[in-house]
Amino acid sequence: MDPTDLLPFLLFPFLWVGILVVLALAGGWSLLARDHRALSRPDGVRRFVSGRLGRFVNYNHCLVAAAADEGLFLAVLLPFRPGHPDLLVPWSDIRVLEERAGFVTRWTHLELGPSRTRVWLAGDVGVEAARRARG
Repeated sequence: MDPTDLLPFLLFPFLWVGILVVLALAGGWSLLARDHRALSRPDGVRRFVSGRLGRFVNYNHCLVAAAADEGLFLAVLLPFRPGHPDLLVPWSDIRVLEERAGFVTRWTHLELGPSRTRVWLAGDVGVEAARRARG
């Protein structure tokens, strides 16, 4: 066996991490992480939540989210975590832009933090986040 046959298997983890870091930068996750890193996970998190950050970065069924007392908690499931530290954005830094009923679920459009990063969240977490953000 030629050692170069193993090269794709050895390079794949680096490529995977690189792609995830680029997505975190493109969607605005990195901007949010500057000011809103979570120190711990709140109770009541939901896994497999869908969402979108920025214009192009979709997190379909790979977000972990909660509308906690302290604020909106966002994280990414383990295989997609590189470049995505856990976030906790306080309610005072969240503005509700729009709520929309989709074919299957409700979508909530929020603006987060001083970076004004836009996020769409699907389902109950988005609805609860809008309710809490409005006070």
